[in-house]
Amino acid sequence: MNRVTIRIFVGLFALVLSTTVVAKTDADFTDNGDGTVTDNETGLMWQQTDNNTTMSWSMALQYCVNLTLASHDDWRLPNIKELGSLVDPLRENPATYSVFTGVNIDWYYSGTPSIVSVPGDNDTFAVHFQKGEISYRDNDYSPHNAYVRCVRGG
Repeated sequence: MNRVTIRIFVGLFALVLSTTVVAKTDADFTDNGDGTVTDNETGLMWQQTDNNTTMSWSMALQYCVNLTLASHDDWRLPNIKELGSLVDPLRENPATYSVFTGVNIDWYYSGTPSIVSVPGDNDTFAVHFQKGEISYRDNDYSPHNAYVRCVRGG
C-alpha cells in the first residue's frame, strides 16, 4: 500500500470509529471540584483543564505518568475511544462538553498507535477539538506536537 491508500484507509477507520461513539450530554459528567471530571457512564476520571502546552507524543506519555492531580498519581494517556468520547457532536469550537475548561481548538494525543503506518512512521490517533475530527499524527515530526488531557481508571 502506498501512503495515499494508507491515509484513506486510516481516515475511513477513524470515520467508522467516530460514528460509533454514542453522544452524551453535559449531565453525563460530574465536576468533582478538584480539577477533575468524572464520566458517570464509564467511571473514567479526566483532567478538567489541560496544561495549555503542546508537546511530543513521548513527552505526553511522560506528562500523564508523572501527573499528580486531586491526590491521584495513576494518570495515563487515553486511548482513542476514550478521548473520542469527549467529543460532543452538537458543538464546535470546542467540540466538547461544557464541564471541560481550557480546551484548545487543536489536536489532542491519544495513546492509540495508528493500525496501519508507512514503515518507519510513528503515527498515533488524535482528536481535533474544533469539530471533533479524529485522525492520526506523526509523532516524530515536531510541528505535529499536540495537547494532552490525561485520564485515570478504566
